[in-house]
Amino acid sequence: MASTVARTPVRTPLRRRFRIWRQRFLPVTVWLGAIALLLVLSQRQQSGMAVLPGVVEVNEVTVAPLADGMVGGITVDVLDVVAGDQVVALMDDTLIRGELITAQAELGRLRATLRDEKRRIAQRKGDQDTNMRRFALDLEEARLEHLERWARQESDKVTLRRLEILAERQRALVDDGVFDELTCEQTELECEALRRRVEESEAVLQEAATQITLAEARLAEYHETAEGIQNDAAMAPVVEAIAVQQARIQGITERMARLVLRAPIGGRVARILHRPGETVAMGAPLMTITDPHARRIIAYVDENTAVDIKVGDEVEVFTRTRPDHAVIAKVLKVGPRVEPFPEHLQRNAMVTQWGHPVLLGELPEGAFLPGQSVMIRYTPNRPFPFLNSLL
Repeated sequence: MASTVARTPVRTPLRRRFRIWRQRFLPVTVWLGAIALLLVLSQRQQSGMAVLPGVVEVNEVTVAPLADGMVGGITVDVLDVVAGDQVVALMDDTLIRGELITAQAELGRLRATLRDEKRRIAQRKGDQDTNMRRFALDLEEARLEHLERWARQESDKVTLRRLEILAERQRALVDDGVFDELTCEQTELECEALRRRVEESEAVLQEAATQITLAEARLAEYHETAEGIQNDAAMAPVVEAIAVQQARIQGITERMARLVLRAPIGGRVARILHRPGETVAMGAPLMTITDPHARRIIAYVDENTAVDIKVGDEVEVFTRTRPDHAVIAKVLKVGPRVEPFPEHLQRNAMVTQWGHPVLLGELPEGAFLPGQSVMIRYTPNRPFPFLNSLL
């Protein structure tokens, strides 16, 4: 019985065993945790992880006249959606129409000169010199006819643009119940009649150009068959006068075309800075159009932040109101110099914050609005992957 008791081992109580384990292994566990925490903090500091402020780039263009003048009409309103190359405004054409009327009167004087010359030639004998002058007169008359029709066509086009703007404005007022519908319908009828006349005049203008070609061919053919015939020096002043008027009307029509202001891009009208009747200098903004598609972001890295951001790095972009809704963007460019932050991105309005800009791109379509303030979370690749979940 005594030998049996001696062989039975004495069991250490569970509480005693736990106290022994705590004394032996707890210091080691604490030291390992401290080392891990030190690595985490060191990795976080060296990795350059930071949250940067930024603003969505605004692609805004201005519409401005190409010459000093008065605003004749505006076809859009604030926040209207416009397409690229859409007519948005028309400058007043009163002065340039006066120049065109003067040029047309000069063409009438030249036509009278040609008519008198043809009357004198008709009284001469039909010799080679007379026939040569007759063919030359036919050519200049065809050129003059084409020039007159061209000037009239360009004048009608300008009038048509003005009527279209007026009809559109009157129709909008009629829809609002503040304009007489009968007057609006009369304007629309005038506009439609002038539009048909412009379309019909295009065929007549083409026919006049054909007559010039035929007259040139007849003159060249007669010049080849006749012997010893020289160009008539007496026709030179008329030919030069017609050429001068052609260049003058060409310049007037080009200036007329520049009176029509079109949208450089498709987007939404942000601001209208001048209204019809106001005088605007050449190059002064008349309105601004904003591209509604935000594709890039300008972020700013504070100069006191240890962040080494590089081209090609990926970042997370989110807003303060929805930090859980982040999208991925890529660093396109890194600014070469330090500059002040935009005022609305400053932490303290009393202290100017400085840093270098970073351009981000490849944003998903419709993720943010132009000009919206955003936050950028930058987390570069770390040399210790097992710490990513802790960081």
